[in-house]
Amino acid sequence: MSAGFAQYIVKASGVQNAFEGLYQPDGEVAEIGLGSNSEVILDMGVGSEIVDAEGSDFYFYESPEGPGIYLDHTEVAVAPDDGGGQPGNFTVVFVWGDDNPSNNGTISPKYLPEVPNRPILASDLHKGTGVSIDIGRGDGAHYRFIRVGTYPSSAVPNAGERAQVDAIERASFDIIPTLTPTLTPF
Repeated sequence: MSAGFAQYIVKASGVQNAFEGLYQPDGEVAEIGLGSNSEVILDMGVGSEIVDAEGSDFYFYESPEGPGIYLDHTEVAVAPDDGGGQPGNFTVVFVWGDDNPSNNGTISPKYLPEVPNRPILASDLHKGTGVSIDIGRGDGAHYRFIRVGTYPSSAVPNAGERAQVDAIERASFDIIPTLTPTLTPF
């Protein structure tokens, strides 16, 4: 597994297809279930957390289709480690389906209204299928967990309108300086 990609699946409720494909955008897609409250929670791992820096913090890759992607009603949220290796409180950072362009990452308002299976052109996406998401605080906080689900969570989508995730990729990385001992002559 490459650093900067989801490493573990913590919870998968009603999710179909192989999870191995969530490590990098490769067309191996997990489809969120047909039942209400279906979601997948990804653990980025200790040391590979998403860091809330200035600008884009991570990329959410949808299933490659047609002109780029066909975006379904989806909600993406992030959570820090609660100190015991479990997700803390989730913060919603992306919603497709509420017709509010302020929480659509880098998807242009020209794609409104936010209907299921909305074609989004590859030229408007990161690497052709990725939505760039900024957590928005720029405070350096670390988010270890990513939750992807259907929006709203109570919705029961049609078979062709399920939320999908191809991969999650970090955009920012902490650089921890390596301390070099300095020798002082006697």
